Amino acid sequence: SDIQAISGSYDVVVANLYAEVLETIKDSLLERLNPGAHLVLSGIAASLMSRVRSHFAEPSLVVVSENFRDGWGMLWFQSSQAAKGMNS
Repeated sequence: SDIQAISGSYDVVVANLYAEVLETIKDSLLERLNPGAHLVLSGIAASLMSRVRSHFAEPSLVVVSENFRDGWGMLWFQSSQAAKGMNS
């Protein structure tokens, strides 16, 4: 499904995709976050976690958790309460 076809904003957004795809759709993911929402990114090769974390570095996002399992990683972010409209 094309992320552009999904409208609205949400309290939780989960994307289990390869690092390159996550980086490509970053802006679309951030546009769908409510203030204070959680963004969970998974399906990231452990060797690319640092790159994805850096790519998603935004003043409006805080890393809540970072986990690894069997060579794969997950990043969990929370948007700031005032984040809506700041991440475009």
